[in-house]
Amino acid sequence: MKRPHDILITRFSAMGDVAMLAAVVRAAAVQNPEARLHVVTRKGFERFFLFGGAPSNLSVQGVDLNDKRYSSLPGIIRLAAECRHHYRPDAMADMHSSLRSRIIRLYLRLCGIRAAVIDKQRSRRKQLVARRNKSMSPLRHMTECYADVLRTLGLTVTLGETIRKEKCNSPFFTAHTSGAPAVGVAPFARHEGKIYPVRMMEQVIKRLSESGCDIFVFGGGDKEEAVASRWADSYDRVVSVIGRLDMEGEMALMSELDVMVSMDSASQHIASLVGLQVVSVWGATHPYAGFGGYGQDPDNMIGDSAGCRPCSIFGNSPCYKGTLECMHNIAPDTIADKVLSRLGMS
Repeated sequence: MKRPHDILITRFSAMGDVAMLAAVVRAAAVQNPEARLHVVTRKGFERFFLFGGAPSNLSVQGVDLNDKRYSSLPGIIRLAAECRHHYRPDAMADMHSSLRSRIIRLYLRLCGIRAAVIDKQRSRRKQLVARRNKSMSPLRHMTECYADVLRTLGLTVTLGETIRKEKCNSPFFTAHTSGAPAVGVAPFARHEGKIYPVRMMEQVIKRLSESGCDIFVFGGGDKEEAVASRWADSYDRVVSVIGRLDMEGEMALMSELDVMVSMDSASQHIASLVGLQVVSVWGATHPYAGFGGYGQDPDNMIGDSAGCRPCSIFGNSPCYKGTLECMHNIAPDTIADKVLSRLGMS
């Protein structure tokens, strides 16, 4: 099969998935300098691919999907036609297989452009979250699934164990650091089954503050900002980042930190992308589903041994016991001890 010269790569959501994709695409661009990779994603996610400088054969286009020009079926076809005209791809890598990307893929195929599509491992996912006869075997990591799509198209893609950390100057960090070990905390997520109880996370914050760490709290909207602000008022060296930095600013700040505490959320993947060590907390979901932070030490992934875990791939299913014991059974000191150990402060 002839290797493609121009590859259109599509993935519009979700934020964490696009951050994982960025690590793969950047590696593929470096390893295949003769190919030109053209990423089309949601507007605002471009920074994942461009942070710290992108390879010369990688281009990224952010699309505002709220723009009426790209909504509905005619809008998706318009987007497909624009991609074909602008990039002139000879292959497409569909990294999502969503309705939008399937329509784009069909349009390009009708134009004679071949495509490869991601394998979502659906049957194995069902076995992993089954209530009975659960199969607790790790699925292929999502970064390898992304790489498989590009390999199908003929590219050589070898993923490393870690991403090299490069610090980027963060004025926000300079203004708020005391020079102590710096810890990021991203305690929020979209779904309840992925959120460590707020009162228990406050105990983690308190312990790290009393241990002499600078703490930067990430993520969330107005409700979460109120919680983070209360923590900042209650404990020394705690700063809320929420609503104060754009995506590029948050990534620059993360690159200055020593450790990140995150739920199974986009924050762990963004932190991984800048090479930051992450202590992740898992409730209804499980790293075996393939969504652990890229290059992260499995020993830093904390979860309870409840036999019902995982009950959800994405955390969007309600706890069928109604207890969320998988989160409540994790002691705050377990998280704090892990962080302090990684900082060499235990």
